[in-house]
Amino acid sequence: MKIHNYKFFGLGLFFIGVVMLGQELYRPWINRNGIDDFGLANYWPSFFGCFCAVFFALSFVKKNEIVSCSIWTGVGCIAYEILQPWLGTGVFDWADLLAVCIAGVISTLGLLALSTRSQSKHASKT
Repeated sequence: MKIHNYKFFGLGLFFIGVVMLGQELYRPWINRNGIDDFGLANYWPSFFGCFCAVFFALSFVKKNEIVSCSIWTGVGCIAYEILQPWLGTGVFDWADLLAVCIAGVISTLGLLALSTRSQSKHASKT
């Protein structure tokens, strides 16, 4: 496999860092201090983990496949959340599923907007 876009790979690494910060620092701090953060500490890894998966996947696809790859990676994250009890990697949680859906939609819409903007900028140059 060849990395086609190092920017996306870098964003994937960034989101790994965000997930790790949430799991290793934020969640224990919230739990230790008894702070009600509306469950953010619990669904943080799922939300930002979806961005991580999307950007890592995007780093391996060509430019014309970016939006469809984002959609299918989001669908994969949703499937993973649903299948966690059977995979033995966690428990099913509606908040996690909702967080992954929102992250998938945000990443896809953002990439769609950037793709459309890039195409219109390219068309105006020709």
